[in-house]
Amino acid sequence: MKRINDLGMVVVTYNPVIKRVSARIRDYSMVIGRTILVDNSDTENSVKIKDSLSGLKNVKIIFNHKNIGLGKAQNIGIQKLTEYPEITKVIFMDQDNYLNQRSIIRLNDDISLSDNKIAMFGPGFEGNKNDFTRVNELISSGSITKLVTIEDVGFFNNDFFIDFIDFDWSWKASKKGYTLFKDNSVILERNLDNTYPERPGGRIASPQRFYYMNRNLIYSLKKDSTSRRMKLHWIKSYLRRANFQILHDDVYGKTKQFKAFFLGTFDGIRENLGESSWNFKKKR
Repeated sequence: MKRINDLGMVVVTYNPVIKRVSARIRDYSMVIGRTILVDNSDTENSVKIKDSLSGLKNVKIIFNHKNIGLGKAQNIGIQKLTEYPEITKVIFMDQDNYLNQRSIIRLNDDISLSDNKIAMFGPGFEGNKNDFTRVNELISSGSITKLVTIEDVGFFNNDFFIDFIDFDWSWKASKKGYTLFKDNSVILERNLDNTYPERPGGRIASPQRFYYMNRNLIYSLKKDSTSRRMKLHWIKSYLRRANFQILHDDVYGKTKQFKAFFLGTFDGIRENLGESSWNFKKKR
């Protein structure tokens, strides 16, 4: 397939399975003009990652040698792409998800032919009869936007560390008059392994992740980026999620989940952002 020279990709990794990630990056590099891999690993993976991607001239690797958070890593990747004048669009990816080349080309066509007030296109869901669905928010993995749109809306929030970074950006874009769409012909292939144990009604997030979900949602809802109706919707969703996490957790412990819920809410209200100093170790 022909390489799309004006399309960049930002891939963020954290202690990845190197064989899997390198295979995917090599696949992406065949269709993507410039790929920026930003590695947040806190283990010594740098030599192995470099060796696995040797020979790819359109791939740049940035090693942070510690976990600086997803939002900050994505912003570093975006800033690096702006150094290449031919790059006008960016698609985001991480180590747990995969888009095939046809899906990348489809998303590139979507954003290239779109109205300038469409901020982002993202993957959809199988079984939806409509080609496109207008949405209030998109996850960043598998989503595409223009660099001029990021310049107008702003970068991702560096202080969120992880979770709700993409939703917060979506809401800021909507406030500025942009729209967002899912392309239902594009399916994101997900590989969550056993990171989130599955229980009836959903997957159990670790207390650490649950803390960030709570904190960043509360912080975002405090800002004037969403309507009152959306705020009520998310508060109800937030409480349902808390109920599920606390009542169904038999992996980390209900006490830790309640602690994550309480501290996340408290820090969100206080606007205490950045990497959390709270320790939520897995129950033994």
